[in-house]
Amino acid sequence: MARSYHRGGGRRAGVLHPPDGYLRFIRHCLTLCEQAGGVDGFVIGSEMVALNRILDAGGAYPAVPYWQQIAAEAKTRLGSTSIVTYAANWDEYRYHDRGNATVDFPLDALWADPNIDVVGIDAYFPLTDAPRAVHDKAAIRAGWAGGELIDYYYASAVDRDLARRGLDPQRSVITDRFWALKDLKYWWETEHVPRVNGTPSGPPTAWVPQSKPIWFTEFGIPTVNCATNQPNVFIDPKSSESFAPYYSTGTVDRVVQRAAIEATEDYWRDPANNPVSSLSGASMLGRRFVWCWDARPYPWFPTLSNVWSDGVNFRLGHWINGKIGNMRLSDIVADLCRRAGLASSEFDASALDDEVVGYVVTERKSIRDMIAVLQTAHFFDCVERDGKLVFVKRGGGTLVPIDPNDLGASDSDSDRSKVKVERTQDTELPIAVDVVHIDEGRDYQSSTVTIKKQVGRSDSVTTFSLPIVLSIEQAQTIGQRALREMWQGREAIDLRLPTRWLKVDPTDLIEVPIDGVLRRYRVTSITYGKPGLVLVRGQATDGGNPDYVTAPTGSGSMPPVAADPVPPVKIELLDMPIIIDAHDASAASFYMAACPIGGGRFRGASLFQPTADGLDYTTAAVATLASTMGATVTVLPPGPVWTWDRGNSVEVQLDHGTLQSLPDERILAGATAALIGDEVIQFATAELIASGRYRLSRLLRGQRGTEHEVAVHPAGTRFVLLDPARQVRPAFSVARLGIATAYKGAPVPEGPAGEHAVALSFTNGGWGLKPFAPVHLKAGRETSGDVRLSWIRRSRVSGDAWFAEVPLGEEAEDYDVMILNGEAVVRTTRVGAPSLVYTAAQQAADFGSQPAALKWRVAQVSRVYGAGQPTEITSAL
Repeated sequence: MARSYHRGGGRRAGVLHPPDGYLRFIRHCLTLCEQAGGVDGFVIGSEMVALNRILDAGGAYPAVPYWQQIAAEAKTRLGSTSIVTYAANWDEYRYHDRGNATVDFPLDALWADPNIDVVGIDAYFPLTDAPRAVHDKAAIRAGWAGGELIDYYYASAVDRDLARRGLDPQRSVITDRFWALKDLKYWWETEHVPRVNGTPSGPPTAWVPQSKPIWFTEFGIPTVNCATNQPNVFIDPKSSESFAPYYSTGTVDRVVQRAAIEATEDYWRDPANNPVSSLSGASMLGRRFVWCWDARPYPWFPTLSNVWSDGVNFRLGHWINGKIGNMRLSDIVADLCRRAGLASSEFDASALDDEVVGYVVTERKSIRDMIAVLQTAHFFDCVERDGKLVFVKRGGGTLVPIDPNDLGASDSDSDRSKVKVERTQDTELPIAVDVVHIDEGRDYQSSTVTIKKQVGRSDSVTTFSLPIVLSIEQAQTIGQRALREMWQGREAIDLRLPTRWLKVDPTDLIEVPIDGVLRRYRVTSITYGKPGLVLVRGQATDGGNPDYVTAPTGSGSMPPVAADPVPPVKIELLDMPIIIDAHDASAASFYMAACPIGGGRFRGASLFQPTADGLDYTTAAVATLASTMGATVTVLPPGPVWTWDRGNSVEVQLDHGTLQSLPDERILAGATAALIGDEVIQFATAELIASGRYRLSRLLRGQRGTEHEVAVHPAGTRFVLLDPARQVRPAFSVARLGIATAYKGAPVPEGPAGEHAVALSFTNGGWGLKPFAPVHLKAGRETSGDVRLSWIRRSRVSGDAWFAEVPLGEEAEDYDVMILNGEAVVRTTRVGAPSLVYTAAQQAADFGSQPAALKWRVAQVSRVYGAGQPTEITSAL
């Protein structure tokens, strides 16, 4: 529903003039609705009480035709399917009492207008009239059917006796339902006749009984003590309209909000309370809109008070975000009972109406122990009654007066001799209570609230460690009530009663005459004594649960940790030589490099490989550290290998990371290795020339056996700074070498179907297994005519040793030697040493004579990979 809000101010002309007044604002709202493709409903105005009660010189109400004009335009522009209404205040919808019981119905012309579809009411009616908080939903439901503004009213605030918290209220009885402002049914079902001095005068208004349904365009309850007494007020220290409800202590009460909203819904969903129109067949009361669900994200609103200044009003306000959706204590206890194997018919936890934001079970424990933690925080007991476990709030048991004639026999006439009373010493009771809890207002960190008794001779402190999410006010209430119960319950009583007192249950309250004074105790146990006797034990109590006064501590709140958005990631799969010797064990695999795109915190990147049936994915690798990656923006021409390339440079633009220049000693030790295309280079100089853009010079080319990849690298060629801590090796089987695989990559924590997942088709050629090309090829003709070929092998592993022969790096030493005639291979020979004798007879067979020059190539052989990278040369003989 689209709802327009506008404060009209005191100038009637400024509001009613169409060119620059309210109509301009409304037309702007209508345009927005049209641009959105239409709306289900549109409210043309809200709670313009003072405006609607202005009378002109002729005794008419000029605002009403104005609303009719706006309604007509709204209906025309939005169409017949859009509901149009005005949201009247709860004390405005009905009549205007001009004094001396002279009553008009100014809004009836609007309600009867064909362009108004429903009667809109912001229904903040008083639902209770009690000097303390009412959480009983039955009592709140009854407030819609009777009570204040139906059965009685207060002629003035003085009549409420607020100073004495309603000790002697002066209520005026309503004998004529005409004046019952909360009686919606009477107003809806009857004709409305204006009155002069209390006497009906003139014809009925344009309102046709039962002609249109009523909508609650707003109804809601603030989370403040006694809110149901006066739901329409709110507490805002910055506002001149800030008020607490009647009799309220001004403290937080979230239970009342949920109870009142549920009671309201229960009442109006009952067909007995919501009649059906004989004209339209629709229920009297249609849709109901709860105030208020805030579009600002919870919990950042209300925590970020530097962004939203009204966040300080949240704790006592009408907001339901983060409040009404919390669990009930009754739901948690019921769930635990079911987990213990009880059927729903075997327990009753319905009386536990407290709110529980969160409860953490930190260790393995019994169901009974789990409930005991909740009992400590929420003060309830459990009793077996008629074969059912019944959970009762402290003070909620039945009050049973004990007949003094049934007390135990004694030689003395004093009542005290008939009972046993024990009293705990002051020094054995705590002077203070610490409530350790999970603080809702400090991003769920642990907090401690201390409640201290002002007078007492004790030094002990009782600590309650509660793994329960609480607000500061809730923790204060728990501490106050626990301290009160411990000191009040310092007196215990033992009674001996006849068996007829088996009707008393634990949790009941009993009144016992002691020294002529009735004293109240909460029964804690009932046991059988000697035949014909029942032993009753109880603790002293007044049976009440006062409205404790709580307040924020002033220690501030901790803003919630904002979840970082998950940035997309760039992933490169690299078929290349192993970077370090330790990777030889997984040489059949490849490298995965990843970095975030567009900034944002890098949480990692996952690589997923398809299952054998192609129906699912499994995790192949996770890169937890971002790689320095980008692309070239200039061409890198070919250059010399195995020596410094001082003539070429290349510019790269990084997507992530930085580069730096390093001294030659670091370069020769393996630093600044990078992959451009498929060539491994190193650079000594990295010059920052723009944001993320570097010019690399003094290069070493064709490193790690990639000299055959030294070629022209065009702009846009991939660039990855090699770092074994950042590039991970996915699990890979040799059997899958050369097979194209449809991988998927995604940022952590997303899966293969995540929003930022990307498809990566990749074929691993097993370059990590590929032997390097041999070097220093030589050929010489011997006097016999034979040609002796020789070379020096290289190693994929530990190939930089200077003081000993480098390790073989393969299972066996084998080489393929190929003799070429032009481009055709005329002879291939496998040898087990870095030399070969090409006999004169073989030369004659291959060429018909001894050639003056020989073109040949040699490659080291891996038993897993096969022939590695060959080196080819033409030798003059």
